Amino acid sequence: MNILNWINAYRNALDTTVDQVNLSDLTDWHYEDGEIKRKDSAFFTVVGIKSDDYPLEENELPIINQPEIGILGFLINHGDDGARILLHAKSEPGDVGITQIGPSVQATESNYKVKHGGKSTNYLNFFLDDKHPKPVNIKQSEQGTRFLNKYNLNAIIEIQEDEIEISNKKYKWFGLNDVISELNTDYLFNTDFRSVISHLLEKRILEKEKRTPLLNSYFSNTENDVENIINSIEEKRGKLQFDIKQVPLDELNNWDMNDTGIVPKKKNSFGFGYFNISMIDREVKKWGQPLVTKTSEENIVLLASKTNDEYHFIFKERMELGFKNYMQLGPTFQVEGELDLPENEILAEWKQSEEGGRFFQNISKYKICLTNQIDFYKQSDEYYILNVFEICSLLKTQGIFTNEARSAISGLLPLL
Repeated sequence: MNILNWINAYRNALDTTVDQVNLSDLTDWHYEDGEIKRKDSAFFTVVGIKSDDYPLEENELPIINQPEIGILGFLINHGDDGARILLHAKSEPGDVGITQIGPSVQATESNYKVKHGGKSTNYLNFFLDDKHPKPVNIKQSEQGTRFLNKYNLNAIIEIQEDEIEISNKKYKWFGLNDVISELNTDYLFNTDFRSVISHLLEKRILEKEKRTPLLNSYFSNTENDVENIINSIEEKRGKLQFDIKQVPLDELNNWDMNDTGIVPKKKNSFGFGYFNISMIDREVKKWGQPLVTKTSEENIVLLASKTNDEYHFIFKERMELGFKNYMQLGPTFQVEGELDLPENEILAEWKQSEEGGRFFQNISKYKICLTNQIDFYKQSDEYYILNVFEICSLLKTQGIFTNEARSAISGLLPLL
């Protein structure tokens, strides 16, 4: 059975309902002290934040405050037939299709500490002990426009396939090559999967022999001083510092709050709705929660330039209120609503719904495409033109690339 057949069969057999309701209809949630919170204070709260010295116009947000660090991780086995990865059919109320492929383990701290009172997280023990090799083990940021100072552990654990027994149809081993070949399929892999698998870019490059513009961009530039790039980013962060204060949600100027949700006053913005959910394959079968809502689609584009048979990729500084370190590198463009770009050769494109555990069908359209206007981007210091060696090196440092940038980088894997 191939990956698409497996996930489609799982979706078709899943019995689930997701109904938008009023806040007063949620059993476990209420508005108190200017926040939307669970009555047991677990999981997360929705709060208002504002910065009086934020250098951009949009200086306030309703935002998810979830300071705990979750675990997003793959179990990988290296056998005679190549690497195999344990895929997880992960059902989330906000994902298009409900079920998408997630990491082997995808759990908030509240989940894996069983604060919901339901079942425990499968295969969690591999990520909590130090008995197995961890080629990837790094904390990375979540979306700074939706989460406040939020990081999750991105990890890859190497195990022997016979160390686990799979009795749940939500889990299945697939060859890593097969996974990567389907990676740019619409709505198949969730955001967390893409974040973790982006860290395999360098490993996959080192396994290749035939030189292509993508590989040349790595092997021709291994003497680059990546430390200078990190120092440049840190120097800019020092100049961009801004203070955040929490304000009551009903005092935000650009949102209206009522029992039906937190409603944006501006076009192409986002808000929050309240949902009751029934899902038979989750640790808890029925629950309610707030989810981020919006009506527009986001266009996310990573531009590439081809020079001397090498690709270079254009990243842009992203300053977001929810970033603990003020600024990270995002894709070239990240725009809510329509984006008018010149026609260019498209190297990869796909659609995904962002973070279905907290967002309700927040759809992004990703593209990686060539541009012949590289000189324009060289003239501005808010753009970073990176070769593939630099991208791979910077992925090893916490909080350099945004969540959206890591999703875009994951789209490079099928191009190898």
